[in-house]
Amino acid sequence: MEFQPPAAALTAVILMIICSTAEPDDVRLVGGSGRCDGAVEVFYNGHWRTVSGDGWTRRDAAVVCRQLDCGSAVTATQRQFEREEHGFFVDCKGSESALSECRFMGVIGSLPHAVSACLDSVRLVDGAGLCSGRVEVKSHQSWTTVCETGFDWQDAEVVCRELDCGTPLSLQGALFGEGKLPFGTKEFLCKGTENHLLNCSTSAREENTCTGSKAVGLTCSGPDDVRLVEGGSRCAGTVEMFYSGEWRKVNGLYWSMNKTDLVCRQLGCGSAAADKNREPEKNLPEWDPLPECVGSETALRECSIGLISYPRHRVSVICSDSLSSTIINIKLLVLFVMLFLMLIICMSIFLIFKTRGYSFTRNTSGAVQKTGSLQSREEEQQNVHRGAGEKLPVDLEQVVNEKQDRN
Repeated sequence: MEFQPPAAALTAVILMIICSTAEPDDVRLVGGSGRCDGAVEVFYNGHWRTVSGDGWTRRDAAVVCRQLDCGSAVTATQRQFEREEHGFFVDCKGSESALSECRFMGVIGSLPHAVSACLDSVRLVDGAGLCSGRVEVKSHQSWTTVCETGFDWQDAEVVCRELDCGTPLSLQGALFGEGKLPFGTKEFLCKGTENHLLNCSTSAREENTCTGSKAVGLTCSGPDDVRLVEGGSRCAGTVEMFYSGEWRKVNGLYWSMNKTDLVCRQLGCGSAAADKNREPEKNLPEWDPLPECVGSETALRECSIGLISYPRHRVSVICSDSLSSTIINIKLLVLFVMLFLMLIICMSIFLIFKTRGYSFTRNTSGAVQKTGSLQSREEEQQNVHRGAGEKLPVDLEQVVNEKQDRN
């Protein structure tokens, strides 16, 4: 697919575009606290040139960190730079070993600088994305493979947190190959609360415990940098992503169901069910993030993220898990209504019998006897015929008592 610059490039003031097949000779990070963080520059035609921050992602930053032997990329942001200069837009797949293998487009204008920070102590290699792979640690300026023996879930929690990759999902030896590096001699004893793996306690590992198929393979959930809001569910709503230190609503220009499916899978919400563009609200920020994806990404952050100020669109999506939750809620509501109707029917039957004067009693023999107001009236009529205050004969009274006892 032919390289397309981020949409933000169309809104910037560009004086001249230079397309060239030439490749930069080298790359560096400047202006940071060390050689593994700072603004990205490439050496081209005898000069260090700026890499534009438009469309710069952790996928691009991962290539720079790999080329500089600086471990894993943990941030990919941009810094405004007003001076007019010659720079480059860069687009990487993320698996390249050097930035020169990525696609370039030269541009002259006022460009934001791409800024990256690498973690020069631990990394995940040969994985399916930025947050999965074989665990390797830098010890005494050399990278070593981490042994599966003794590496537990608490150690994995620290690694995922340090790489800004969320929480562990799976931990399995040899899942991403053995690699060519030697095993380290230390066993990590993390509590799970540390911010850096090298801050954990260690113990000397026993020899000959890390033979074949013992390299740690780790998969993390990934950073929590995408969410759906204003939809009443975590699996439905307006798409927002955490960009340049804040949550911003994604611009829906050129949005597709493929991007919706990518968002749903990243959130663990199943697959895409529906999406739609709508007019944005008022009081908009100056720029919106605009993702441009090629289809092979596992998360929205791996797409090229440009910035655009016009036109403004908002995109709302619905994932399949949201529909499943809705169906479950409807079933529960129907069940509640049915139980309520059954209760109403039972109460109505009870009230009908009560208003007609019927009740049900059980005698000593266990038989059910119906009594009510009609039986009471018959007894009253017999008493009237006998006369007020008339006393029954003793033998007749005894017969009546015996009859009542039998009943």
